[in-house]
Amino acid sequence: MTRDSQTLLLVLHGVRILGFAEAPAVAARYGLDAAEAEELLRDAEAYGWVSYSAFAGSGGWSLTERGRAENERLLAAELAAAGTTGTDCGGTETGTGIGTDGTGLGGTGTHRTDSGGIETGTDGSDSGGAGTGTDGTGLASTGPGTHGSDSGGAGTGTDGTGLASTGPGTHGSDSGGTGTGIGTDGTGLTGTGTGGVGSDGATTVRDVYREFLPLNARLLRACTDWQLRPAAGDRLAPNDHSDPAWDAKILDELTGISRALTPLSTRLGSVLARFRGYDTRFADALARARAGENAWVDHTDIDSCHRVWFELHEDLIATLGLDRHTHP
Repeated sequence: MTRDSQTLLLVLHGVRILGFAEAPAVAARYGLDAAEAEELLRDAEAYGWVSYSAFAGSGGWSLTERGRAENERLLAAELAAAGTTGTDCGGTETGTGIGTDGTGLGGTGTHRTDSGGIETGTDGSDSGGAGTGTDGTGLASTGPGTHGSDSGGAGTGTDGTGLASTGPGTHGSDSGGTGTGIGTDGTGLTGTGTGGVGSDGATTVRDVYREFLPLNARLLRACTDWQLRPAAGDRLAPNDHSDPAWDAKILDELTGISRALTPLSTRLGSVLARFRGYDTRFADALARARAGENAWVDHTDIDSCHRVWFELHEDLIATLGLDRHTHP
């Protein structure tokens, strides 16, 4: 199931992706209301997350170090929760322990909902249960029975929501793992114990990033070739676009990259809605370049192939909490 991002996250992330931008541009990046984006930027400024500066007749917002940290905190929480509902790839886990279930409420025994509670035995609905504690509705319940709805987890560790769950039973939804142990299953984060790790949103984004990297190398080479065309005695001679065959070869390479980007963008968009559109933006820029508008390959002041690609790269790095200086 695709997850929509919180507005504050999108505002901060829009500033990060754009680098330096006025409020209308930040709002437009994710289709937000301009007045709401402006208000959130002012709030973020009060928290020390963004700052506004102007020079040479232009101005814009940029993230502070605190803002970058807050953006990454929100992104990490969003990614941990992404793909944890639905029936993507299920699994079972067994064991006992103490922790929290899918909603952050405590739960023991057979837990079959996203929001169970502390209970042992049979409960046919959101309330009731066995033992003492809180059931799926947050109400205290006692008595024997099984908790009979959606999904849940059993064992010591973390179920598909990324939160710990306790008690014996079956993890019936999204992405769990199998076996007994302590660790993390459905989130794709490292854990210990026996059993498999299911596929979820975080795993999908990491997989796409790995597939993105070879395309990134190709894109950088294509942009370099678009800017430079080595000549006799000058390896760094600028490309004056007087050689149609040279340019056509580069545009063909960009077309191949565009085709490879489409399925990656689709997979990313199935996890987080804010990832949607990179492939269409890239294809639109490429179409304009093929029509003779050379700037749409590499200029940074328009939505060119290079700009779209840079934003996607930054989006992936930020979402995964990577450091651009230590990762390609």
